[in-house]
Amino acid sequence: AAAQAAAASLGSTGALGADQGACVAATACATKTNDEETPEGLQNCRKYAIEALLCCVEQKSQVMLRVPNFLNRLLEALLMCMLDIRDSSYAKWLEEGEEEDEQRFFDVGEEGLDRICRAYSSDEDLAVGSRTQAASILLPALFNYVTTFLQRPEWEYRFVALMAISQTIEYVQEDQEEELDYIAKTLMRYLGDGDFRVRFAAAQAIGQMSLDQTPYVQEQFASEMLPLLIARMDDEVPRVQGHACAAFVNFSEEVEKAEMLKVAGQVMEKLLTKIRPGTPKTVREHAVTCIAVVAGVLEESFVPYYSAVVPSLLDVITNSTALELRSLRGKAIECISIVGLSVSESPLF
Repeated sequence: AAAQAAAASLGSTGALGADQGACVAATACATKTNDEETPEGLQNCRKYAIEALLCCVEQKSQVMLRVPNFLNRLLEALLMCMLDIRDSSYAKWLEEGEEEDEQRFFDVGEEGLDRICRAYSSDEDLAVGSRTQAASILLPALFNYVTTFLQRPEWEYRFVALMAISQTIEYVQEDQEEELDYIAKTLMRYLGDGDFRVRFAAAQAIGQMSLDQTPYVQEQFASEMLPLLIARMDDEVPRVQGHACAAFVNFSEEVEKAEMLKVAGQVMEKLLTKIRPGTPKTVREHAVTCIAVVAGVLEESFVPYYSAVVPSLLDVITNSTALELRSLRGKAIECISIVGLSVSESPLF
């Protein structure tokens, strides 16, 4: 009840005494072991404690910087929330990506990382060339935890570290090239991790980095990143396949034509196989979108693949009439339109 009251009052005032702060921080950092059930009351208490601390940051960000060890304790609390992924209730989501309406501790931790970074990312008073406090203070502290987590043998820690990167990569500034290079190389390394959940997280983070740090990541890492993503399209786990395709889409939308030409034959061979019946629906959908992106990047150079692609897409459109395949059919229609526009001699137009 005290944590709930603190969260409610802080949403409007942002005031928190030192003793209150210590109490709330301790509650927020409370966690559980794998063989111990956390009572529902403590779960709610932890959520309210996290909310109270985030309200402190959002309302009084500069004040909280003067509180000894506050940011480190809050980052630790948020990562502990994400480590709730160890609970068996996440198994279905990890394997299939099924979403639930109820917010879980993992979501609380992810959202909290974004909120705290955003609170320290105001550029209103920044001089030209200077860095936000998120880039200069917060992210270095976070990446100390990330580095430690990545070295742990338990997959949960590596998973959380990579998902934390995915959640905060947009706050790394474009002039922090050394940091961006380190992150990109780290993500590529863990794309081949022995645990499928870590591979999924790496693909997720690559896809997010491709959006948030474009065009730098494409300009610097296309020759390394594209082959790795294409290889991961054949992962033994469908969810990893799908996220590898999704990351390929995000990365390739801003890639140079010359780089795409190097891998076009290899990736098109895989994608034409992936869109056939028998492949999981989500993987088929992502594969169709990949074809559209390749066609858009290659334009006239897509001609060698035209005769194989169009009949395959027409087959998808013709045979995807079931209600659950409606999204796949729509993506195939969009894809065949992009293919037709990319190839000017197309008989479709």
